[in-house]
Amino acid sequence: MLEKAAWTIRDLLALMIAVSDNTATNLLIEVFGVEAIQNWVRGQGLSETVLSRKMMDEQAKAGGRENVISAGDACRCMQRIFGGGIRAEDAANAQSWLERQQFRDKLPGLVDEEKVAVFNKTGEMEGIEHDAGYFSYRTRGMFVAVLTRGIEPRTKAVAVIQQIGKKIADYLIARGGA
Repeated sequence: MLEKAAWTIRDLLALMIAVSDNTATNLLIEVFGVEAIQNWVRGQGLSETVLSRKMMDEQAKAGGRENVISAGDACRCMQRIFGGGIRAEDAANAQSWLERQQFRDKLPGLVDEEKVAVFNKTGEMEGIEHDAGYFSYRTRGMFVAVLTRGIEPRTKAVAVIQQIGKKIADYLIARGGA
């Protein structure tokens, strides 16, 4: 028989961000509750983000309950993580998880990460491909969020996101940064 694992909030956040683990996300939703999380989201000024159900909850989805984020809110989250908007320890943890994001085929897909660091968080569902990130080159950085819907086949959406990532990296390198 398997023993029940003891997970910390930090463990679950790391799994949620670095490996896009929906079970970890759902456990966090169970711990805090949808309403409390949505109230926190609103309190952070993320006016275009809605958490209304757990991940993979097809019954709630069929009932019209959907989770939503905007590109602007995704960038605001990245800005807080990299711009001093949260406690230094929390920022360092979040930056580490974003840097270790296992899905590297979107924004960083065509980027030479030996030159330009890319910290990103992907999202995907049927017909949806998202990626939000922070690009860093020397003393310069740039936030970006690309959210797509309804681009088929999936590879076409990913290719567009990759091209955006490459253009950002090329721009940062061309602009230099002492």
